[in-house]
Amino acid sequence: MLNFRQAMQVCVRQCPTSDITTPQEAKEFAIHNKSRLCSYDIGINEYTEEKFTEVGPCPDLPVLKR
Repeated sequence: MLNFRQAMQVCVRQCPTSDITTPQEAKEFAIHNKSRLCSYDIGINEYTEEKFTEVGPCPDLPVLKR
């Protein structure tokens, strides 16, 4: 179970409309919606599995739709 108090937070332009379960889906979301899920200093091409953790620089997967 995730600890939301310790989880990384980032402000996004748009919330996902479907669950994001892979770095590739996060990359596609960022490209198509111009809304990055990772820290702003991480380039979209740097979205890799090891960057998606509870403390960042990208949020732990899955990212659930809103």
